[in-house]
Amino acid sequence: MRLKESTSIFNMGDTSIRVKEVVPIYKQILKTLQKHNQSNQKWNNESQASFYSSVLSDFAKAETEDGINLFGNLNRNEITGLDKRGRTLTNALVKIGFINYDRKLSQVGLNYISETEQAFDKLEELFGLTIDNLVYFRQLLKLRIYDSNSDKYFYNFRFALAFLNRYSKVPVRDFLWIVESIKPNFSEEKIKVIIDNYQSVYDNNKTFEQYRDEEFANHILIPERVDEARKMFSIKNFSDENFKKLFPNRKNSNKSLEYKSFVLSIINFTEEKTERSFEEMMSLSKQDAIKKAFGDGKAVFKYKNKDSIQDFITKNSDNPLLSGQYLDIYYAFTWSKHNDLIKEYSDMCKRIFSLSGVISFNQGIVSLGRPWIFPKLFSLLNGNFKISGEASYEEYENDIKSSFYQDICISDILELSYTQVLEIQNQIAEEFGIADISNIKQFVADKQEREFREFVEQEFGITKVSEVLSFISQRNDKKVQEFVTDNALVPTIFEYILAIAWYYISDKKFQLRKSMQLTFSADNLPLSHAGGNKGDIEIEYSDKMLLLEATLMDKSTQKRGELEPVIRHSVNLALSTNKPLQTIFVANEVDDNVVNIFRATSFIQLNGTLTKGSVKGLNIFALTIPEIINILDRKINEQRIFEKLDDFSTIEPYRIENGWREEIVSEILA
Repeated sequence: MRLKESTSIFNMGDTSIRVKEVVPIYKQILKTLQKHNQSNQKWNNESQASFYSSVLSDFAKAETEDGINLFGNLNRNEITGLDKRGRTLTNALVKIGFINYDRKLSQVGLNYISETEQAFDKLEELFGLTIDNLVYFRQLLKLRIYDSNSDKYFYNFRFALAFLNRYSKVPVRDFLWIVESIKPNFSEEKIKVIIDNYQSVYDNNKTFEQYRDEEFANHILIPERVDEARKMFSIKNFSDENFKKLFPNRKNSNKSLEYKSFVLSIINFTEEKTERSFEEMMSLSKQDAIKKAFGDGKAVFKYKNKDSIQDFITKNSDNPLLSGQYLDIYYAFTWSKHNDLIKEYSDMCKRIFSLSGVISFNQGIVSLGRPWIFPKLFSLLNGNFKISGEASYEEYENDIKSSFYQDICISDILELSYTQVLEIQNQIAEEFGIADISNIKQFVADKQEREFREFVEQEFGITKVSEVLSFISQRNDKKVQEFVTDNALVPTIFEYILAIAWYYISDKKFQLRKSMQLTFSADNLPLSHAGGNKGDIEIEYSDKMLLLEATLMDKSTQKRGELEPVIRHSVNLALSTNKPLQTIFVANEVDDNVVNIFRATSFIQLNGTLTKGSVKGLNIFALTIPEIINILDRKINEQRIFEKLDDFSTIEPYRIENGWREEIVSEILA
């Protein structure tokens, strides 16, 4: 990623099209782009507009079939500028290396959307990540932020890892400000100083503002620009050209003239202190554009309506805008604009970093997960964890064959040998008393399961689970995401909450995290469905298997969209185990035709699609979301549910008629 100017900061997304649920949306865009490229060889205006139309069509189809809102802020009614929308929609995928600048899918992008299972190397297995996490983790480790005018670069994500490996818990505000303020031309030594000197803030011996000014002032207040501003104020050459250069607005150059009016009003008031000059300055200061440019988005001055000019001066005696040193106005503008850019871009940085599964953003604190591996990894790398450097931008980002676009494992990215990875494994085994390093993977899974259970029981008690299920049933998506996470689509959240609901219904008798086919953030919250050919929630007990299939499709689309997948997933799971299988289909409402066909599968031989073999019938039942809520509220356990299902099972075929499901539900709830 190359910055546009020396004063720019990196943006992990695109501000013209904002995305929260990154994983499913990026995947859908990649799939549409792959299909588009098969019939469009050039990425020109016509092709871009055609691609954008295809995206709208594919999104609309997915939203209709799955009952989801894939891209809430996407304008569906535009008829002009579609080529630009096609470009901006794909900008973020270029930055992460899924596609190149010609919008051709990289090896990484192609492998990511393929249905083939990807291999983890021995180091990657130690992190306990899903494939979604791993793909972003790998790409972020390779992501370089290049200088606007040279081949100097820095790795923003690597800096984040090194910083958080040093400081266990950091305010999100501090962290994002620092990582967004690093410049590509910073040397390794300078970056090390930035990390080292935060210690005084961490120990409460210095404010963050003091640290910020000491470490970054000379890089945000560029000396050449400061000299030009000093000269402008000295000779009072307040031309439009000067203001557009020194007080720029990247979106609209005419905004610089609004800044000019405000700056001149400050000078007039400072020199005259008349009611007229005061009123003019205060009127301009209340404009949103002025607040963003000079006050970090807040009120520029302290003022109440009844204040006299003298009261105002006293209250604002420490305001640099009124210091009488007019260069301070330029300083205030530059800091405020920098802070405003960070506010605008940092949310997307946080979302993309969290997809790696190793950085946690929770309740205003950022921390590094996987404590069993990162300290050992950094100790082993010692000074070989490269954070900045200089290498050809053209070769790295404009060549589809470069390592940035290749699907490379973490050991190769970090240039670790087999012996070094083995050393990390041995250190983990020794620390945690693991007799055989081949058992480390299971140790990690068990540790994650314990931590996940603790998190769920603390954050998602039965009452909250029922409440979220109620919002899901009402399709109050805003409330659902507010209660759980806005990084995932509601159908994904439904799977997550349904698994937790059954965890309580079962009296916590199964491996909760393992049962979900989801990708998680480091905060143990869902990001997306992990894909593949598995069912939604696969629960293994000592004596049986349970498959929970969740859908938000309405009755009219369930036969077309859910009938075949539920049967296919059930058959494949049944063939993978010697234990008896029960499938429960959960929807907001269920279609009688669908549940009747499910019942009929009890008497049908069905063939597998993943492995050879067949099953002599399936046991598929259906429950509604309100019924699940009722079961939770009445503290009915799964044993009662299984017993009632067994009571109504039969090996002899019979005519299946409407009402059979409701009869069983009545018995369960009786």
